[in-house]
Amino acid sequence: TCALPIFRPSMRTLERGDPMVQVLSNPANMAPDVAKGLMADAATDVPNAVGREVFRWLDRGILDDATGRDWVQPVDVPLLVMGGSVDRFVPWQNAAAACEIYPRCTFRLLGTASGLSVEYGHVDPTIGRTAEAEIYPMIGAFLGHP
Repeated sequence: TCALPIFRPSMRTLERGDPMVQVLSNPANMAPDVAKGLMADAATDVPNAVGREVFRWLDRGILDDATGRDWVQPVDVPLLVMGGSVDRFVPWQNAAAACEIYPRCTFRLLGTASGLSVEYGHVDPTIGRTAEAEIYPMIGAFLGHP
């Protein structure tokens, strides 16, 4: 038996002032209706096996599968990595570290220091108020579709 806690995020509807919204996004960049429905539409119960695996990764500091095979394998393909300047779930420095592994990696810091209109958190680069105008064109340009 495993003594690790079970991952069971609450399926409650998140309100804009909810602390989880603070962790997952920059609330100022989230429309209230999007923030309110975030947990109901985006989160699911995490199976115990996955929870144990995440704890193993955190304990060892290595992303590997159950057999010990490293999941992070450098490949020679273009990779666009984006990190939100105020991401509290995956700090931008951690996202940027991917470019140390992948040789054709491009990192984009998402925030006002990079000329964007707002600071970005974890989910608002995809569903934030400014994502369509600021982030989607970056992705399109990377894919060759300006």
